[in-house]
Amino acid sequence: LLEEAAQGRGLATMEKRPSQGGMQFTNRVIETCVNLVLDCHVPVRYVSPCIRCVLSGLTSFDASPTVLPLPSKSLVASTAFSVGNCLAKASGLDSVLAASLANRPLTLMTDGTSKKGRHYAEYQIDTGLGANRTVCLSLREVEGGTAEVYFREFDASMDDLVYNYCALTLGDRSDEERQEMKSNVVMTLKFLMTDRHVVNKSLHLLLNDMRSQLADRQGAPAPPRMVALFCGMHVIVNLAGVADKALLDFEKCASLGPLGAAACAGFYPSKAESGAQRLIRTVCKAFHHLGSEQCGVFTSLESYLAIHDKPAFRMEDFRGNRLYVIFPNGGFLYRQKDVLSAFLSASEGKNRLLLAVEADLASGVLLAGCRALGLLDLLLIRP
Repeated sequence: LLEEAAQGRGLATMEKRPSQGGMQFTNRVIETCVNLVLDCHVPVRYVSPCIRCVLSGLTSFDASPTVLPLPSKSLVASTAFSVGNCLAKASGLDSVLAASLANRPLTLMTDGTSKKGRHYAEYQIDTGLGANRTVCLSLREVEGGTAEVYFREFDASMDDLVYNYCALTLGDRSDEERQEMKSNVVMTLKFLMTDRHVVNKSLHLLLNDMRSQLADRQGAPAPPRMVALFCGMHVIVNLAGVADKALLDFEKCASLGPLGAAACAGFYPSKAESGAQRLIRTVCKAFHHLGSEQCGVFTSLESYLAIHDKPAFRMEDFRGNRLYVIFPNGGFLYRQKDVLSAFLSASEGKNRLLLAVEADLASGVLLAGCRALGLLDLLLIRP
């Protein structure tokens, strides 16, 4: 482009569309725009202005929009996304094939979720190679959460990866060659990692049937069944809900009236939440560095601990974690109850959040509930 502009020749950015008629941008223009996005990291909205700036700055060529038509932002974005998507899929399958050739067992990881009435399925493969060991096969919107749908989408994802890999690295390949490559990858899958939903047990059976059929087509003996590793996180989350209800009943039995902040005038905590969980939540809100920006005192607590040569405050953020966070945080809170109470006693001008935390920390029943949660974390929750 610069050579043509320097020589004073016109830049032909458009050409006739071969079959459907009309005009289209030349391959050289599209390639230049995509390279600016993928290789030079130029934002999509600045691709055309960047080209015009270079041409008008380094040459005497008039690069105004009326003289030099260039692709729109939407065209550059869609083309760059399409090319980048193909390159990512080819690179992902290349990593999977490298692990397969090294006889490393592959782990298929899958999960599904619903968001705003839409259902999505994700598929990943753990190659066990280096830091970037996880390869994302696809994230697809599906019509339902059945085993047949998950299996069909996994099969389609593998076909898509193999097709892009062959098209970009090996040139044209026959359907038989692509099917053989896909079979080699699927036969290397040794583990299935997912949650304990009943659908995934059916998916496990479908994957084993698929591997057996592929082995029959190749005339090979039936492969060993995939080992299913069903994550127990859902059980832990459900246990957290049950533990909260049990603590609520325990607090009602242990005291005739409200406990902690619930007994203070002007405080109206939720009656559906146990006092122990309320204490854990409010302590995180008051003392965690990701807690309340208006009422939190993380910096003041940090200075207090440093002055008195105490260990740093340790707790997981209550927000952003699932309910199982009450187990480790219950233990952390119980171990730090004395230093937190001393800090609050030495503080002046306490806000309502700190007053509520101080009142809850003075309740032995609530602290007993936190200790019980910490013991459950130590005995049951931790790996």
